[in-house]
Amino acid sequence: KSDITKAFYEEGELYLALDIKEKALLALEKGLEINPKCKTLQQAKADLLYKFGRIDESNAIHEELLQRTNDPLEQTKILYTMGRICHKSGRRQSARKCYQRELEITQKIHSSETHIDCSRIYHELAMLADENCDYDDAIDYLQKALEIERLHFTHVKEKSQLMLLTRQTQTLIGKLHYKKGDLSRALQQVF
Repeated sequence: KSDITKAFYEEGELYLALDIKEKALLALEKGLEINPKCKTLQQAKADLLYKFGRIDESNAIHEELLQRTNDPLEQTKILYTMGRICHKSGRRQSARKCYQRELEITQKIHSSETHIDCSRIYHELAMLADENCDYDDAIDYLQKALEIERLHFTHVKEKSQLMLLTRQTQTLIGKLHYKKGDLSRALQQVF
């Protein structure tokens, strides 16, 4: 069974590499007829449906994968993917819900609200809030990210990447203050 589904997956990947998306989708669907619960085929189909612009179908597959897994790390990966798909397709409210669910699970996994992975999620939430012109919410999310980044600065060996991230976060906060019309706070953050 796994050899057959692997063959359909590889056929789908081949068609995708040749930019023949319709045949790629057919190959994946044939494999799913044989093994409907094959995670690899389902993920590939969800990705392809997204490329076709069939967002609801893509998210339905991701939601099914989310319900089937008990692995919290796998759940966060699925929620991140769903959040990105929703965000890129302009469904900001749905994206926000995905990121908030991802944040809750991440905090539970690490028994901490200040784990460094939370910083990235706060950045995603801030980007959504900024796009909705909710500048105060965006600033709040970035302030939380900045606190986490500063907290972890003393614990990491390679400080240059975290220093760059912290600087980028401060710059983003400054830009948001500028958008709000608060030039003095914008300059404080940037300099």
